[in-house]
Amino acid sequence: MAPAKDKAAAKDKDKAADTVAGVVAGESGKVKDVAARVGVTVSFTKYQNGGGNVLCRDLMGPVHWVYPSGGNKMTINLTVAVASGKGGTGKTTVSVNLACAAVAAGYKAAYLDSDVEEPNGHLFLKPRISRRYPVSVPVPVIDAEKCIACSSCGEICQYSAILCINKNVLTFEKMCHGCGGCQLACPVAAIAEKGRKIGIVEEGVAGEISFVHGKLNIGEAMSTPLIKAVRSAGPDNSLRIVDAPPGTSCPVITAIKGVDFVILVTEPTPFGLNDLGLALDMIKELGIPHAVVVNRSNPYNSLARDFCREREVKLLAEIPDDRRIAEAYSRGELAFSAAPAYRGVFEDLLISIEKEARR
Repeated sequence: MAPAKDKAAAKDKDKAADTVAGVVAGESGKVKDVAARVGVTVSFTKYQNGGGNVLCRDLMGPVHWVYPSGGNKMTINLTVAVASGKGGTGKTTVSVNLACAAVAAGYKAAYLDSDVEEPNGHLFLKPRISRRYPVSVPVPVIDAEKCIACSSCGEICQYSAILCINKNVLTFEKMCHGCGGCQLACPVAAIAEKGRKIGIVEEGVAGEISFVHGKLNIGEAMSTPLIKAVRSAGPDNSLRIVDAPPGTSCPVITAIKGVDFVILVTEPTPFGLNDLGLALDMIKELGIPHAVVVNRSNPYNSLARDFCREREVKLLAEIPDDRRIAEAYSRGELAFSAAPAYRGVFEDLLISIEKEARR
């Protein structure tokens, strides 16, 4: 006869391995709907807590996705940008946790940090970098022997990056946008081009998430070419989450151009909503489908909800103003892992984004 201790261990093992579809109260229907939509089957691990089942969103890993082709991740060709009218609203919080929720739901996901002046997604995802390469912009080089000082180059340049003064051609490399107009305008082919490095792109993986970010050189003002390089990197046929720069200027427009859907993250403060209004005007001008997520939400503060109602924009999710989330952020940890009670917020947001983007 086996010792009582061994019997107890075997009983616990059997209990932990008891997986049956639909036993998790209140959550099984939702998850099975998602499974049916993406073409997989799903089962739930049965956990007991005081005689009752624990909701799957409160557990570390009770949902087991079974993939139809040898465990491969499901592919989806969808690009979602996470933007805001101002800095500090929680774009990165939403972006990185949304990427984790996507992988947990069985998607092939990629995180692209296009906030190249202050990239910080790596602090939370902690990627393993496998590739690093420079990004340059073309700037003019003048052949003084060929130049006839006709001023054609200076006349075409809209940024005064090249000027002809007293029959001498001066170039200002950091003002050059690399359009090549001066080279085309020169009647004697006296202008060539060279590359000027503005930053680097790093690619790697963070668990099952493909990771890309750009790092702009210190003191560099020209970020858009680097943002374009970040956007062009990463895998195709995946859920691509673009962490955009804050604001409404050229870097933001470059980051969100051509995406399928934009999430605008705001906070329920007068400053936050003022800048959200500017961002909404920008997005509507670009004609991109969009919705709002409120970070640091308080049930007694209806400013953001009222604003979205007045502007007739959908509010997809509210992330509570919870100290546990703030503490996890300060430690460089993901709320998806450090505060499992809020996993459902990002899981529901993922479902809502997919529905809205497919409309």
